[in-house]
Amino acid sequence: MKHILELLTPIHPTSLKTREETLGQSAHSLLNEGEDSLEKKIILIGVPDDRGVLSNHGNPGAKEGPSAFRKAFYALYDRPGLSALGPRIIDAGNITLGDDISTTHEKLARVVAFFFSKKVETIVVIGGGHDFSFGSYKGLQQDESDIIPIINFDAHLDLRPVVGGIINSGTPFSRIIEHFPNSIDSGRALLEVGIQQERNPASLFDYARKHQIKVIEFKNQNWIPSEDSCQSPSKSLISPKKPGDFINDHLDIYRKKDSHKILRKLHISLDLDIFSSWIAPGTSASTPLGCPVEDVLESLESLMTASSSRLLDIAELCPSRDFNGQTSRLAANMVYRALCALP
Repeated sequence: MKHILELLTPIHPTSLKTREETLGQSAHSLLNEGEDSLEKKIILIGVPDDRGVLSNHGNPGAKEGPSAFRKAFYALYDRPGLSALGPRIIDAGNITLGDDISTTHEKLARVVAFFFSKKVETIVVIGGGHDFSFGSYKGLQQDESDIIPIINFDAHLDLRPVVGGIINSGTPFSRIIEHFPNSIDSGRALLEVGIQQERNPASLFDYARKHQIKVIEFKNQNWIPSEDSCQSPSKSLISPKKPGDFINDHLDIYRKKDSHKILRKLHISLDLDIFSSWIAPGTSASTPLGCPVEDVLESLESLMTASSSRLLDIAELCPSRDFNGQTSRLAANMVYRALCALP
């Protein structure tokens, strides 16, 4: 494990002054664990990097996201006999940043690949700018014969091209499509949920159509496929569907290809700007209109049972724009409840 520890800066949860019976008291540090004891554990990794956000003209501060998340997460009470998450969580610390974004992503990919090779149950990666999801996916993708779907909960498509070699927080999924076309089924295995039409240029919707990426918008209090959302007001859509319905339809395609009831691998990405700024002000690019927390949480809980190897990214947590830790606490509670749903 020494070669992995060299890529990480350790964090000791008990140093966060958590109370008795909270998650921080029982969450292990990676330094205390041997490789043989990693099976079925939950791994937490931080990526304290907002260089991609700054390159995308976003607000600075997401580099403090992992620290703010941990403070809120480890203050939550564990429930021995019920969830008992604490003993299952190993805090691997933060990725030690490289000289550039690409090097940092490579480090993250190596760390994620290592832990999945040890048969951990779930990895949670806390950012940081959303660009790190490329590194997460690369670590999960170790066999090109595997199709690994991505469910991205986000107000933004994050399909921007890399121009002049400059990676930014808007490029993760176009990079994944470019580098791993087989694993992402040329884009078709990516499902974008919660997209806000007015927060994305037309060129990115064109890109999504070209690569047959399914886009679900939240509009007029309804979850609507993008191709239906531009109908005239006289044909106003009232959709009875929740995001979970679209997600299940999407995953069913790949369950059949995988010939198993559950998928072997699944990448889930939650960009906190999917929520409105009055609910989640502490994001790199907050939006005035957003999606219901309950709908997104219900989907996350369901997705925890949808695969045998789960990777969950929490992106764009920006404490410098937060109010009384509101967004950090929201992120921490959502991750906690999602992890409690693990089988």
